[in-house]
Amino acid sequence: MAAVAVLVGLAPFAAALRGSFLHDFYGDISSAGMDNYRFILGDRAFGYSLNITVLWAFLQTLLTVSLGLVTAYRLWRPGKSRAARRGILKCKLKGKLKGKLKGGTRFPVRFGRFRPLHLAVLVPWGVPVYIAVPVWRALIHGDGVPFNLLLQPFWAFFFALLVSVWLSLPATVFILYSGFRKIGRHVVEAASIDGADETGIAVSICIPQLKEIILSVVLINFIKALKEFSVVFLMTAGGPPLLSGITERYILGATTTLSVFLYDLFLSAGDYGVSSAFSVLLSLVILAATLLYLAGRSHDSRRLKRILLFLPAGVQLMTGGPGAVPLALLYLLVFFYPLQLSRVIVFHTFVMAMLLMLRGYPAGLQPALAAACAVWIVRRGRERLFSRGLNSRFGISGRTLWRGASAAVPLVLVLCAAGMGGALLWLSFSGVDAVNFGSLLPPRAGLRAFRLAVGEEHIFRHFSNSFIVAMSTAVLLPLVTFPAAWVIARSRGRTGAIVLVSIQLIGTVSGMHALIPLYIIFRTLGLINTYAALVLIYLEHSFVFSLYTISAFLRDLPSSLREAAVLEGAGPVYYLRKILIPLSRPILFTTMIVAFLGAWNGFLPALLFIRDDWKYTIGVKIYTFVGSIASGSPQWSIFAATSVLNLLFLLLLFDLMRRRGGVTALSELEE
Repeated sequence: MAAVAVLVGLAPFAAALRGSFLHDFYGDISSAGMDNYRFILGDRAFGYSLNITVLWAFLQTLLTVSLGLVTAYRLWRPGKSRAARRGILKCKLKGKLKGKLKGGTRFPVRFGRFRPLHLAVLVPWGVPVYIAVPVWRALIHGDGVPFNLLLQPFWAFFFALLVSVWLSLPATVFILYSGFRKIGRHVVEAASIDGADETGIAVSICIPQLKEIILSVVLINFIKALKEFSVVFLMTAGGPPLLSGITERYILGATTTLSVFLYDLFLSAGDYGVSSAFSVLLSLVILAATLLYLAGRSHDSRRLKRILLFLPAGVQLMTGGPGAVPLALLYLLVFFYPLQLSRVIVFHTFVMAMLLMLRGYPAGLQPALAAACAVWIVRRGRERLFSRGLNSRFGISGRTLWRGASAAVPLVLVLCAAGMGGALLWLSFSGVDAVNFGSLLPPRAGLRAFRLAVGEEHIFRHFSNSFIVAMSTAVLLPLVTFPAAWVIARSRGRTGAIVLVSIQLIGTVSGMHALIPLYIIFRTLGLINTYAALVLIYLEHSFVFSLYTISAFLRDLPSSLREAAVLEGAGPVYYLRKILIPLSRPILFTTMIVAFLGAWNGFLPALLFIRDDWKYTIGVKIYTFVGSIASGSPQWSIFAATSVLNLLFLLLLFDLMRRRGGVTALSELEE
């Protein structure tokens, strides 16, 4: 697995760094020096795209974490509802409820009435991005009335951002929900007895206890949003052009993030050296965010947190234009003199507001301001935000906002899940390819789209292609992960922690900036247009989750198992093969299912590395039916019918693999 991690995780950066100093015209290589960097940085497009990317990441993180907190709290502590009162009344009539019920009492009705909310949260997690985003595009854009994502920059950015938040919400919700479950119920019950309402319990008791989890979730979402490609590409393909985004060489759209810009540059530029230089610059942006994440998780890295003060100055010099030097020097003064970073941030905010008025969007945006805010949160914001609780900081308006959000967000999520599912079924049974949802029943309703998908498009061949890639990934993952997880579980010192952090660091560098240099490596190895390239990429993507999960499971096994095996004369290999692997069967099947679904739902690697139509995986094949938003003749009915078959196939495979997990002798003994 180390070879796979190095090849897929680290080698692309080394290849991009080397290729950035070369001219590569389809294999014709010559020395370039710094020409590629001058070509990119000499145009304003890179700075403008970085501005859009940072704004996208900031808003996506803010909305995802805020809505995730509200949703996770509602899942953890549901309030009293009509259904709950009916259930209590039935219990009372049956004589199972004793005592008088007071009006303000909260009853332990956990999840009975919130099953729709659970399902609504799971829908964006279970539906692949290449299905969910085009369906939302059909619902929002439709025939261009009232929202036209091809002509209206604001609405293109706004709706693409909302869809990205919707897709990112499940992982955030369940991470925060796991944190809520660790909060003692007795503390909440004591606060309720003292007269605290739901808002006071949430913002004064629960959220302050989740400060570490919230900070980690914020940084993880920010890094993910910086690398976002699939949602933006499938939703708007870069968005409608911006008047201020027209530069000497390029035309930027409202959603032309760095990843989308790099993809367009890779397809249009004949010199792969330019793409490599762009990948290096984007990798530096991701690396800076990753260092913020690692510094935020560590409690003893004071030196690293102090060095991070150079980050806003560096970003300002790179993107701030001719007037960047004064602000960069101001940030450097924070490092050398006792100047408060918060005051510099306030001054920079005023400067950015003036620049937006004078230069417009995106030229007036200042990514260094977002970097400075992130550094402030990592260094001191955690203690200041949560030291005295949030109740006193909310005020009346904040408490009203929390109440409104806690009531509206679950309803909106349920409606979104129902609307997307209904639109998908409507399109799949439609006899035409129009997306005008003007009637309850689709026009010319029938099974025409399913017949075309199976007969003319031979969709089951693409199912088999995805099955080969996904099953190969799922089978190989335990073989390469389990030995490494066992070694980490046995190491009780800093070695295991260092290995886990290193693997996690490698896992955060994946994205478009890594796939473009990886394309050049695989081209040299002859792996382009082969499934071996996809399997290697999906193995590296699944490795971090599998390693963490299996090593945690092995670390929690009772030490008496190992001691008994040693007394019986069992060696390490025999103990691993005959005892640990059989006992670890459920967790191995769990990681295999996750790896299988990740490879099956993969879209971007197959889009880049597979060239022949008959080799397309199901994700790319479904994408070809509708294409980008500017495609001339999308086949919406065939797209929807194939998507429905894909979801049914996934449900069947998931159920079969789940049943094969079974139980182990250890679980039977515990029972």
